[in-house]
Amino acid sequence: MIPELEMLNLHSNHIQGPIPKSIFTSGKLEVLILTQNRLTGEIPEEIGHCTSLWSVRIGNNKLVGNLPMAIGNCSSLTYFEADNNILSGEIASDIARCSKITLLNLASNGFTGTIPSEFGNLLNLQELILSSNDLFGAIPLSIIMCKNLSKLDLGNNRFNCSIPKEICDLPRLQFLYMDQNSMRGEIPPEIGNCVKLLELQVSRDYLTGNIPSEIGHLENLQISLNLSFNNLHGPLPPDLGRLDKLVSLDVSNNQLSGSIPFEFRGMLSLIEVNFSNNLLIGPVPRFGPFQ
Repeated sequence: MIPELEMLNLHSNHIQGPIPKSIFTSGKLEVLILTQNRLTGEIPEEIGHCTSLWSVRIGNNKLVGNLPMAIGNCSSLTYFEADNNILSGEIASDIARCSKITLLNLASNGFTGTIPSEFGNLLNLQELILSSNDLFGAIPLSIIMCKNLSKLDLGNNRFNCSIPKEICDLPRLQFLYMDQNSMRGEIPPEIGNCVKLLELQVSRDYLTGNIPSEIGHLENLQISLNLSFNNLHGPLPPDLGRLDKLVSLDVSNNQLSGSIPFEFRGMLSLIEVNFSNNLLIGPVPRFGPFQ
């Protein structure tokens, strides 16, 4: 390979075979973009030779095996995307040694085990995307140390814990996805502390209790609020009517009762509303978004 190679971008081709170990030999590689190809084999341990490597994008291939422990030697790593592959095993805690990382995307693989508690050391982390794997157990409370986290996507795994109220103290959280797991217990009222939240997805879990009225404090919520397919009961909180930016509201397939609150007239941005398969009574509203 080229001995002075610093950037390699082969995005969206039909390249096959393994990632050559030789591209890491010089240790000078800084950017590696191999997304949307047909690459196979494992991620070479030799990647650890590249201490100046700051961007790795190898998603949408057919890579297999574990994350190499040597990736922890990539001290400059800022972006790491390996989504939509066939990677497996436990997520190597060594990646938590990459203290500069801001984006970690391992979605749509076959990772198992728990989220390493060492991820709490990633103080610069902004996006953690681990959806569509086979992860289970509890969400480590150490994640609350990631004060810059704006996106936490844990959807479509096997997490079987309650939603940690401590997560609600992340000051910059904008996107929270915990849907399609086995999340249990009640939605913590502390969710109202996530005042920058734009989207909340906790559908298809085993959540119980009432919808906390504190969700009405999330006045920046605009993309979607999805609480469908749980075991929620009780009335719809009138405080949800304060969500005047919200576009999509789905509370279907629960055990919600009572009527649709008149306060919902304030939800002027709603385009999609799904209240189906509940125990609601009363007339169809004739105000605001329901007109």
